[in-house]
Amino acid sequence: MSNPDLSGTVTFLEKKDNITSVRIKLTAGPVGVPHPAHIHLNTAAEGGAIVISLNDVDGESGYSETDVTKRDDGTPVSYAQLIDFNGYVNVHASQDNLGELIAQGDIGINELSTTSKTYSLDTLGAKGLKGTATFTKRVNGTTLLAIALDKATAGNQYPAQLHLRSAAEGEGIAKSLTSVNGTTGKGATNIKKLDDGTDITYDQLMDFDGHLRVYEGTADLANAVSQGDIGGNELTTTTKTYQLFTKQVARVNGTARFDKRKNGNTLVTLNLNETTAGNQHPAHVHLNTAVEGGAIVISLADVNGTTGRSRTTVRKMDGASGMAISYDSLVTFNGYINVHQSMTDLGTLLAQGDIGKNELTGKKEEYRLDQLTTTGFGGTARFEERASGNTLVTLTLVATPAAGSYPARILTNSAVEGGRVVISLNNVDGRTGISQTNVKKLDAAAGDTTLQYARLLEYNGHLNVYAEADLNTAVAQGDVGINKLTGASRTYPLLQKDVTGISGDAKFEERKNGSTLVTLTLSGTTAGVVYPAHLFKNVAGASGEAVVDLRNVDGQTGVSKTNVKALKDGKAITYSGWLTYNGYLNVYLGQTGPGTIVAQGNVGSTAF
Repeated sequence: MSNPDLSGTVTFLEKKDNITSVRIKLTAGPVGVPHPAHIHLNTAAEGGAIVISLNDVDGESGYSETDVTKRDDGTPVSYAQLIDFNGYVNVHASQDNLGELIAQGDIGINELSTTSKTYSLDTLGAKGLKGTATFTKRVNGTTLLAIALDKATAGNQYPAQLHLRSAAEGEGIAKSLTSVNGTTGKGATNIKKLDDGTDITYDQLMDFDGHLRVYEGTADLANAVSQGDIGGNELTTTTKTYQLFTKQVARVNGTARFDKRKNGNTLVTLNLNETTAGNQHPAHVHLNTAVEGGAIVISLADVNGTTGRSRTTVRKMDGASGMAISYDSLVTFNGYINVHQSMTDLGTLLAQGDIGKNELTGKKEEYRLDQLTTTGFGGTARFEERASGNTLVTLTLVATPAAGSYPARILTNSAVEGGRVVISLNNVDGRTGISQTNVKKLDAAAGDTTLQYARLLEYNGHLNVYAEADLNTAVAQGDVGINKLTGASRTYPLLQKDVTGISGDAKFEERKNGSTLVTLTLSGTTAGVVYPAHLFKNVAGASGEAVVDLRNVDGQTGVSKTNVKALKDGKAITYSGWLTYNGYLNVYLGQTGPGTIVAQGNVGSTAF
């Protein structure tokens, strides 16, 4: 319309003698100039011939009233027929300027209802334009589709089409639309049928498997400037984003975003940083976790190296008879995503990340791994919870020889007690110092019992990393689960007693389960000699009964470690109990019998 601020109404009033009063009232118009008005056939978007000429709209009052009994061709027309008529009203600027419309509106069965749906149109290409596509339901069930583009170029025509499938898939034309006028940025199409003649209603369009595309110049994909999904392909607000981590090419990482469509399918959008312009990077969804590896189950669109982006509509798994998979199933799927360097170099991974039930929840527990031998390695063991409840166990060791491969196991009991293997972990790779294992259950030999993250944190166990090809020599070790040290500790001095030069301390450390790791560290001990140690009731120098037998101090290292849960009589005692206990500790010289005390100190309430 030439004046966007002008609006008005057309009222149909039934009178006697089969007369219908058609009354037009405009809010404004060129003063003093009558405005010709007509009822036309079809919708305003389609256009059509004049069927009923109306009295001119007065230029001063903006009002026109016409008594209608018949069409211009003489065919009688009733009120009932007019309000169910396939038509529209045009009001022109003047008799001398019929080409300029100042007001227009659909009537009868073409009247627009209050039911409408607006979809966003996103930019495409260097000349991309944003916009909207509004579908409005007519009272007859057909649809007015109005496209509005921002910053269209005056004088240009922008062809528009409704295509099958989603924009990410981009299939054939379902409906050719009226071109968008570059001067106004608008284009309107009345939709009753698809191009193949199939009837389609507004309600059907709301579930249609399609997308809309607008072009500059010819309707060639290279000239596309705007597009958007519609109907069943509309994106809901339900979305899930997964991290894609750097693998073999530095700095390449990003995200995989899963958006749920109205029809339950999924738009998978990969966004990677630091990709190379001009390259194409194949991407797939695989079965299992990334650390386990598995077959390709869903092929994704290649990541464009120039944009770092890939968009895929996922409806089913690969294969001619691939099983359908919905968004809800995909976000609980047992899988991971790989992005590769190229089709000719699939062995080089750019980025990788677990998805679905393998996603990490953010809950994690880290344990210290201590170096055990002079050629051993220290590091950490990190346990991370997956959405499935399973656990990603990551071992990170420092300064491992590149050529080495080091077996790792989780065993029962604390490290100082020792135990049997219950979970076999993947070997630590000497080149990276890293091992990653997806833990779901105990080993078959240990009962094959499911063991999820929550239970693993409460497990009575420890972790060993062994020398290469030697499961008898642990090079790194740490307590896990309930045996983890809380950080609370108390250290007591052990003073020289009957043998000159031997002294040290006794460190009591609290475990998560409340028990105590007692570590004796003496200086001046002799290699090859063992030194028995005991905890007694009472204070040093007074007679008392032995309540706990500790492990012998190794003369080579001067160290003894004992996990203490209870006294000799079976009565449980916690770390907190030791802090208030009335006791002392003796270390003896093994060869001369228990009579020779090499070091002694009070513990608990009598210590200070």
